[in-house]
Amino acid sequence: MAKKRSKQEYPLVEINWCDAATYGAGWQSIEVHRDNAKPINAKSAGYLIEANKNHVTIVQTITQDNDGRATDPLSIPRIWVKQIRYLK
Repeated sequence: MAKKRSKQEYPLVEINWCDAATYGAGWQSIEVHRDNAKPINAKSAGYLIEANKNHVTIVQTITQDNDGRATDPLSIPRIWVKQIRYLK
């Protein structure tokens, strides 16, 4: 079993990243899709629990009783990440 770490051992971060997006359903001209379909600039914050060359993962909440539980994970492909800012 992995060693449980306290909440303080996971830095609080804000990640600026580019997300895939879809616009409009149904049959439309290729020009309409091309002109309107753009990636979305996103900003997410949480506790950084994993960062490697492939992805970064944050969670929204970590329990305070050091039982190793967390909720609401978000993994973002590293290539989509523009910036990671460490919060105090």
